[in-house]
Amino acid sequence: MPGQSDPSAILCHFAQGQIQPDPAQRRVARQLAQLLAEVQVGTGRRTVDPGGRGIFLWGGVGRGKTRLVDAAVATLPAGMACRWHQLAFLDAFHRTFAGAARRDFGAAIDRLVGPARLLAFDEFHIHDVADAQILRRAFACLAGRGVRLLVTANPPPAGFAAEGEWQRHFAPLIEHLSAWCESIELDAGIDYRRTHSRIGRRWAVPDTAAVRRQMLLNLQEQASRVVALSFDELCRHPYCHGDYARMLETESALVLWGVPRFGERDGDALRRLVWLADVLWERQIALAVTAAEAAESLFLDIGEALRHMLGRDLARAESRLVALCSLPAGCSTAASAAP
Repeated sequence: MPGQSDPSAILCHFAQGQIQPDPAQRRVARQLAQLLAEVQVGTGRRTVDPGGRGIFLWGGVGRGKTRLVDAAVATLPAGMACRWHQLAFLDAFHRTFAGAARRDFGAAIDRLVGPARLLAFDEFHIHDVADAQILRRAFACLAGRGVRLLVTANPPPAGFAAEGEWQRHFAPLIEHLSAWCESIELDAGIDYRRTHSRIGRRWAVPDTAAVRRQMLLNLQEQASRVVALSFDELCRHPYCHGDYARMLETESALVLWGVPRFGERDGDALRRLVWLADVLWERQIALAVTAAEAAESLFLDIGEALRHMLGRDLARAESRLVALCSLPAGCSTAASAAP
């Protein structure tokens, strides 16, 4: 019902699968409900309300940000919200801008967002100048049309401030987000993906031929569509997020062989591992891993430069990969099934 701000519907969706929200999640659900009530005010065509603010929801990995956003979107009438993972959004933008939109920026954004009054934007981050410029222009365009924004990220907007010459490229986007969205922290200090009693049960050390065979056989007994690929095949070739999404479009389980202990020269492979982990989590693809080390030891030797650049992304990737190693095979969906 338009204007309703009862968070119970959000919490009901959030709690599916016997997951009980903690006090911090309940507090954020109330704030999300208020945003949804404002989004639903008025009927018919989207009305322009440049003064309306969105929410920038941030906090540590595994705190339930994505699950809360998905629960909020699920309570809205069809078509009122659209949800994008940032990397999928950028990939779709480039294809649309160069194709159906005929290099018309506004037309490309219209095709991606449609008539929605709320854009749910998951896993915001900026490492690339071109991406920052595209997002700044896209968000400004949507704000001018009265679209509200609901963002998830690990740090707050100010945490993305760049240093030196990069600052002038990133600052306009950060300033726009800070003005357009209320910054809300969600963090009860618990990574819920790691609290599962059977977490990481398919993360195997050491990486041997016998272990690989056993992992593959185990998953094949549980899932109908299993693919087995090595880390080098997936992460040492020039793939992007969109490539992984297309590559794993029909799979319900993946056996990932030969995950190494990483070093200072593995930046490109680590960035691809982050993208791969995001796609696997978005699709809820069950995972089995054979690795040189336990997950918590993989990134100890990457050096300060890589840790500074990828630290938050790697923490998210590690948390998601380990959680997917306990996900029941054959349960692949388009939405997250755990916080």
